[in-house]
Amino acid sequence: MKIQLIDKSHTGRRSQLPLFATSITIHGTANPYSTAQNEADNVCYNEPYRQVSFHFVVDDTRQIQVLPTNEVAWHAGVFDGNMTSLSIEICESGDRLKTLRNALDLTYTLMQETGINVIKKHYDWSRKNCPRILIDSRHVKDGLDWNWFAAELEKMKMTKEEAKLIVKTKAGLSDATIQYLADDYRYGDELIAKLANAMEGK
Repeated sequence: MKIQLIDKSHTGRRSQLPLFATSITIHGTANPYSTAQNEADNVCYNEPYRQVSFHFVVDDTRQIQVLPTNEVAWHAGVFDGNMTSLSIEICESGDRLKTLRNALDLTYTLMQETGINVIKKHYDWSRKNCPRILIDSRHVKDGLDWNWFAAELEKMKMTKEEAKLIVKTKAGLSDATIQYLADDYRYGDELIAKLANAMEGK
């Protein structure tokens, strides 16, 4: 993950309002040529007073964060969406499957880190045709649509108890060790989930 935060002096892009996220919103750049770096540079350096922004952008090779996850971004087109949702922009350029896998990985990581389980499309907030590469048949490739994306994300999810059992069984750890990781280690739940997924080949 590359961190390239928008400067606070860019008062259009940076709301500096606290975000209490209850969902993650998936967007598409609607640009068949731009990369994640192009999109990050654009929002970081151009039109500093324009009230449009996002938290993350991904392409087929990288993930870039441009806003803190505890700050409101101007992305949903409606007040409630902006105030309650993290945002991920997905690029259209490059290898589509690799790009979507990258987006899935980021989405799942954010779910593990935040406890958020509600995933929305930009369309759900404002009825904009976005992310078009997942919802518009003219832009979907090889059946990689929203249903596919949601199904793949579901495969990555498992309950905390399921993850604990997998790690305990396959790694031969004691109940006390698992409990320590879950309760006393700061990122224990995230670590256990990632270990369990790796052990299950997800």
